[in-house]
Amino acid sequence: IVMRVGLQVAAGAALGLLMGVAPVAAAEGDAPVLCAVSQLFECVDGGACHAISPEAVGGPRFLQVDTASERIHNPEAPERTPGSEVVHSARVDGKLFLQGTDPGIEELRDGVGWTVALAEDERSMVLTAAGDAVAYVGFGACLPAP
Repeated sequence: IVMRVGLQVAAGAALGLLMGVAPVAAAEGDAPVLCAVSQLFECVDGGACHAISPEAVGGPRFLQVDTASERIHNPEAPERTPGSEVVHSARVDGKLFLQGTDPGIEELRDGVGWTVALAEDERSMVLTAAGDAVAYVGFGACLPAP
């Protein structure tokens, strides 16, 4: 259990920078986009997947996408927080896919690779993130930022 809790905290720090993410941004132009995670599941190698809250792994419920800088930010984090960079995007069958990696916290081995899929007509979002022996699947929605 201690290892699992440590893994949750470590992976959650990286996951927190990318949950909820940027799909509407490219569809809406250069305006910032605000996304919310409505459901999140954690899957640990050798164990079952279970529902968790973003806060349980150190992640926020809301993220803002800045298409000008191609970064995803936690709107409640300090301004100096770099966020997570979108390194690849593609449109397929009415969905916008965004991909990237996040190194997590410097002292921890908690980096993740992530993908976000957005159904552009519905603005529904699916997030996946994978790290060492842990994966996350999130569902949510995005709107233009106020």
